[in-house]
Amino acid sequence: MTEKEINEITSRYQAGNATEEDKAFLESWYLHHNMADQFEIADNDRISDVDLAWNEIQTKTAKPAKTWLLPRIAAAAAILVILSFGLYFYSYKASGPGVPPAKTDIVSNIGPGGNKAFLTLSNGKKISLTDVPEGEIAEQAGIRIKKSGDGQIIYEVINTDHQEGNQFNTIETPRGGQYQVKLPDGSRVWLNAASSLKYPTNFTGSERKVELKGEGYFEIAHNKSMPFKVVSNNQVVEVLGTHFNLNAYTDENPVTTLLEGSVKVVTSKDIAKVIKPGEQAELSANGTLKVSDVDTDLSVAWKDGKFIFRNEPVESAMRKIARWYDVEVVYPDGVPQRRVWANVSKFQNVADILELIELSKVAHFKVVPGDASGKGRRIIVMK
Repeated sequence: MTEKEINEITSRYQAGNATEEDKAFLESWYLHHNMADQFEIADNDRISDVDLAWNEIQTKTAKPAKTWLLPRIAAAAAILVILSFGLYFYSYKASGPGVPPAKTDIVSNIGPGGNKAFLTLSNGKKISLTDVPEGEIAEQAGIRIKKSGDGQIIYEVINTDHQEGNQFNTIETPRGGQYQVKLPDGSRVWLNAASSLKYPTNFTGSERKVELKGEGYFEIAHNKSMPFKVVSNNQVVEVLGTHFNLNAYTDENPVTTLLEGSVKVVTSKDIAKVIKPGEQAELSANGTLKVSDVDTDLSVAWKDGKFIFRNEPVESAMRKIARWYDVEVVYPDGVPQRRVWANVSKFQNVADILELIELSKVAHFKVVPGDASGKGRRIIVMK
C-alpha cells in the first residue's frame, strides 16, 4: 500500500466516507502499534478531549468501529493520532523504535478467492458452478435447482407428488472458493473454502440430516417436528431452528459457535452438551467437549468477508489465509510463536494482508506465485 493510498483512507475517514475496509485497516494499524508499544503521543493538544472526538467519530461514520477491538478511549485517541499525523509511521527512518519490518521479501502477489464450487447431483453428474450461467441448472424428482447471481444455489420444490427420498447432492468448494446453498426446507448454508456439504434433495422422515466437511455457517428453518442434524468430524450438532457456525476441518478441533437459538453437540463418545447464544463448544483430540463464552464475530468473520485475528497463533491464522488464497505455507525457520492481531477484508491481495501482519513484527513473509496455472504458489514464513 502506497503513502498516497494511506492518505486517501484517512481523508475518507475525516469526511465520513470510510468503507468497512478502511475502518478495518485503521483498527488493525492501531492494534499493532498498541501491542508493541511502538507509538507515543507527543502532542497532548491533539488528544485533549477524547470523549468529544469519540462522539464526532460516531456521528460521522455510518457504522462505528466495533468496541471489542478498540477500547472506547483508546480508539478515539488512536484515530486522532492517525488523522493528525497522516499515518506518519510509513515515513519512519530505518533507525529508532517502531520501524515497520522491511517489505522487500513480499515480492509477488496473489489475488483473493471467490464464488467457486462444484455441485454433484444424485445421478453422479458434476457441475462447475463457477462456469455454469445463472438460472435453472437442473431438475430432479420434483425439485428445481437454480443458480443466482450472488454465488448461491437455490432448491425449489415444484412438485410434491414426484419427490423421492434418499437422493443426495453434494456441493464442494475448492481452496480459494466459497458458496451458498438454500436447501429445499428453506435453510441456508454458507460454505467456506475447502469444504463440502452432502444433503438430500428432499427432507423426509423424522429428521433433516446433512454431512459437513470443512466449515459452514447455518441458518436453519424452524421445524419442531423435524430436527436438523449436521454430521461432521466425530460429532453431531442437533438443532430445531437456529444460526450457528461449525468449523470441522480435519486439521483443527471441531468448533461449534452459536449465534441464535439453541443447539446440542453430541460427540462420537456420546458426550452431549447444549450451548446457548454467545457460547462455543470445542471438541478436543482426546474427546472432551469444552464450552466457553466467545465473541461470535470472530467465528463468522469469514462469512462477512473478513479476516479477524485477535491474539491468534500464527499457524492458525496462516491456515485460514492458505485456504482462501489456495497457497501452501512453509516455515523454514519453524513456526513463529508470536500472536496475530488484524481486522482486514479478505478480498485484498495476499501481499496487502501480509504487509499489515508484518507491522507487528510477528514474522516476515515471501510470496511465491507459482506457474501460470498457480501450481507451486506458496507463502514462506520467516522468523
